[in-house]
Amino acid sequence: MEKRLAKAKCDTLRLELIEPQQDARQQSKLRQELARWEARYAKLLSRLDHDEWLELTRSVWPFKDTESNAKTGLHPAQFSAVIPYRAIKMYSYVDEIVLDPFVGTGTTLLEARKLGRHSIGLDINPEFLELARRRLENEPLVEQATSHGDESGAFEQLFLLETRKRYIINESHLHNYEPILRLDDARKMQTLEDNSIDLIVTHPPYWNAVQISELENDLSNVGDDQYDYFLSEMGKVFDQFRRVLRPDRVVVIVIGDVMRKVNGITQLFPIHSDFIQLMKERRFVTWDTFIWETKIRESKGKPMMGSYPYPHKLFSQFAHNYVLVFRKLPGT
Repeated sequence: MEKRLAKAKCDTLRLELIEPQQDARQQSKLRQELARWEARYAKLLSRLDHDEWLELTRSVWPFKDTESNAKTGLHPAQFSAVIPYRAIKMYSYVDEIVLDPFVGTGTTLLEARKLGRHSIGLDINPEFLELARRRLENEPLVEQATSHGDESGAFEQLFLLETRKRYIINESHLHNYEPILRLDDARKMQTLEDNSIDLIVTHPPYWNAVQISELENDLSNVGDDQYDYFLSEMGKVFDQFRRVLRPDRVVVIVIGDVMRKVNGITQLFPIHSDFIQLMKERRFVTWDTFIWETKIRESKGKPMMGSYPYPHKLFSQFAHNYVLVFRKLPGT
């Protein structure tokens, strides 16, 4: 009922705005009122139902709930579409702007479009930007979906059967949320203005666990002895997060730790905790952390055996990643 009333009010105000007898003062007042009602309508459309809230806010996201057909094989670092879907639902409103500065083949942007958010994707690799463009042009809204009528008119709930994802944009309105792709370095973000982004969702390189490309400025294209360099370069990325994100809004970083032998010593490099420290240095608050359960993640294509089958130098087999949530507090 609330959504129906808010939509009706928006429609009425839009009609009043096009009436020729309105003077400039009346037009300004109507625009302000329309903006308030549009914001209210977007907030109502973005509301989570109780069951979805319970599912999304559990601190461990099980593998069976996060499998996705977004694993196309087009990109070396696979990324489940369920992760950006959840992040966008949890931390943004309809009509807001989502940024992925390591956009790859565009999974985050696809989810943003289907959820009624505007989105921008950056990448240093023109080949991946072209792949993302093709995916955005060719991928349907949903596959094997059932549409259910909704009192919100142009918006309707679409339920994706295999993952229980709930989308709110119907096919005819998809063009209103066409993503923007830009060739840009996440360490510079030269194409973005200050305080222009409502949510950042990204899946950066796990150091050099997977080499994304052979480009010289690719952050995954560094040696096993360059972990500190990798962190310093990611610090530059986080500086840009600070610059482009609006106050009181959220950054979601999906990352995992890496095991490496460096200078003859095999050890764990805790990327997730180092990222937390880097973000803290940039006055972000660590808002939340989720554990994303995955298949066993190998190191450069090999399991870490240690002293197997004997004690005492065994290693764990990575079967999880971290979803780190940071907030840029207002006035900081």
